[in-house]
Amino acid sequence: MIYLDNIATTRLNPRVLEAMMPFLTDTYANAASTHPFGVSAHEAVKTARQQVADLLGCETHELVFTSGATESINLAIRRCRKLPASG
Repeated sequence: MIYLDNIATTRLNPRVLEAMMPFLTDTYANAASTHPFGVSAHEAVKTARQQVADLLGCETHELVFTSGATESINLAIRRCRKLPASG
């Protein structure tokens, strides 16, 4: 069978799954929490943010991680509304 509904979801890259497994099984925590598990998760997010910034050639403060497409689209629309009109 050929799966053509990739707009809804896509297969996870095996390298991503491998990198994420510790955080999906043993060392999961709220990265905003101040307990040791949360601090560990926060450090992992900081590392990921730096890796993405390096890949994109930008600064870490320029990145915004969202929970999904709807949040991302809403954020983009809100940002565009704040930009000055061109022309």
